[in-house]
Amino acid sequence: MRQNIITRFVLISLAAGLLSACSPVRDIRFRAHYHDANDLLYAAAQESDLPYLKAHLKDGGIVLFSESWDVDMQKEIVTGDGQHFDFNRRFVRDGEMVVSVDSVVIFETNKMPKNNDQSRISSLSVLGGLNTALGIYCLAVPKACFGSCPTFYLDGDQEFHYARAEGFSNAIAPGLEYTDIDALNIYTTTGGTFPLTMKNEAYETHNVRSLKLLAVPREEDQRVYHTQDDKFYLARQRVELTSARSGNDDVTYLLNKDDQTEYFSLADPDNLRSTEEVFLQFDNPGNIQQLGLVAGFRQSLMTTYLLYNAFDHMGNLYGDLLATVSIAEDDAPTIADVLYEQLGGISAYLRNSHKNEWVYQGTWYETGPIAINHQLMLLDAAHPEEEIHIKLEMNRGMWRLDYLHLTEIIEKVVPLEIQAERVYANKKHDEDLLQIMLDGDAYLVSQPGDTYRFEFELPAIHDDYELFLSATGFYMVWGREEWQKEKDLYSLYMMRHHPGRYLKKHAQAYKEYEKVMEEAFWGSRVKHQIISGHDK
Repeated sequence: MRQNIITRFVLISLAAGLLSACSPVRDIRFRAHYHDANDLLYAAAQESDLPYLKAHLKDGGIVLFSESWDVDMQKEIVTGDGQHFDFNRRFVRDGEMVVSVDSVVIFETNKMPKNNDQSRISSLSVLGGLNTALGIYCLAVPKACFGSCPTFYLDGDQEFHYARAEGFSNAIAPGLEYTDIDALNIYTTTGGTFPLTMKNEAYETHNVRSLKLLAVPREEDQRVYHTQDDKFYLARQRVELTSARSGNDDVTYLLNKDDQTEYFSLADPDNLRSTEEVFLQFDNPGNIQQLGLVAGFRQSLMTTYLLYNAFDHMGNLYGDLLATVSIAEDDAPTIADVLYEQLGGISAYLRNSHKNEWVYQGTWYETGPIAINHQLMLLDAAHPEEEIHIKLEMNRGMWRLDYLHLTEIIEKVVPLEIQAERVYANKKHDEDLLQIMLDGDAYLVSQPGDTYRFEFELPAIHDDYELFLSATGFYMVWGREEWQKEKDLYSLYMMRHHPGRYLKKHAQAYKEYEKVMEEAFWGSRVKHQIISGHDK
C-alpha cells in the first residue's frame, strides 16, 4: 500500500471549467451546458427512469449519452445519441456518437447494471447518485460507510474482523493501480491446496489484474517478515515486550500479544494533526547480529472520514476528478501528498544511551482500517549490551496497534510466486475467470456482494511456508446522493492548499463522528450480491 491517505485524488489546480457553480436541473434532456448535464446525471437516479451514461475520455473530454445507447461487447464500442464536450467543458457537437472503450478513463452512470460481466466497460463503470441501495447505517452516518477494496479471508475466518488482507487500498482510480503485498500471518501451513476467499463488501467496483501467493520455506522455529518497501527476511527468536507506556498509562497488556486487543487513542478535539508518543522497552536480546522490530497495526477510521469528506466536497464533480487524476502526470502534486505530510505514519526511534538521544529508524504507513498489517523494521542496534528502548511517534487517533516484538534477522530471502489453480465465482467453478487471472492484462471485475474463492497449490518441496498475498488492481467507489447536496469546492481547495487549517477546522466535526463511526462502518458492509451475474 502506498504512502498516501486519500490516494492522489485532487490535483494542485482544478480546471476553471470544473469549478463552475451548479444549480439543480429538472428537465430530462441534456443541454449544451456541461454543468447542467452533470447535475442531471446525479438527479436522474432519483427523478427519472431514463438511463444516462457519461464517458470520461483520456484526452480530457466528455461524451454524454442520454436516454439510450448500445454497447458492442465484441468491438468494445458504445454508440448512441449524445453530446461531446472538450477538456474545458465547452460544447463541441451533438448527435450520433461512437466511443471506443480504449479511449475512456471511466464511465459514470445513474443506473445499476442488471448483470455483472467481466468486460472492460463493466470494469470502468462507476455509479453516480446511489442512495436506494444504501443501508440504514450509511444513510444515517454517510461519512462512515464501509469502504474496503477487496478483503481476503482464510477458511473458517469469514467474520469480517478476521480479514487477513486488504488489496491495493490506495488505488481508487484506474490511473492509480499498483501491487500491494500483505502478510497472511499464518503460524503453520500443511502444504497441498491453500484456499483463499476474496469479497467485495462495499459499494465499489473492484478490478483485480493479478492475485498471487508469495511463499517462503521456513523451519519450525522461524518466521518470515516483509518491510515497508517489500523486502523479505527470514527471522528467528522472538524477544517479548516487557513494558509499554503512553503518557502515564501502562499499555503493556495491549501490545505484548498478537491477539487483536489493540492500543489506540482518540483524536484531539482541537486539531486532527496532533501527535502522541508510545515508549517501549525490551530486555537485552543477547548477541544478535541484526535486530528487527515487528509490529501489527492498522489505521483507525480517521482517513475514511477524510476520504468521504473529500468526496462530499467534490459533489457531482466526483467522476470528473476521478478521471482527471487518472490521466495526470505521475509527479503532479495532490491533496494526498499534503495530508500525508500533515498526518504521517508510525515512526520508530531507538534510544542511544551513550549519546543520550533518540535515533530515527524508519516509518510504517499502510492505508486501511480492516486487516491488520504485519511488518518488520530493521534496527540499527548490532550487539546490544543493555535493554532496548524504542519510541513510537504517530498521529493521535489515527492508528491502532496490536502487538510489537523484537526478532533476530537471519537473512534476506526471495519468495516463490504461486498462481491460482482454480477460481470459484459465488461458489461456481469458473475456468474463464482463471484465464483472466493468468492473462496479466485482463481484469476480474467484482461488484458489491460478490464472493470469489481462489485455490492455490503449495509446492511439495517443503513442509511449511510463510505466506504473503500479492494483489494488483484498482477500485472505484460508487457515488452518493449526499455528494450532490454537500458540494463545497472551497473546502476541497482548503484541503489541498491549507491542510493544517482544514484539519483544525474539522476536528470537532470528526469528534462527533468518532463516537459512532465504528458501529456504522462495520454495520454497513454489503452482505449480499447487488448485481446478479456468473450464472452459467
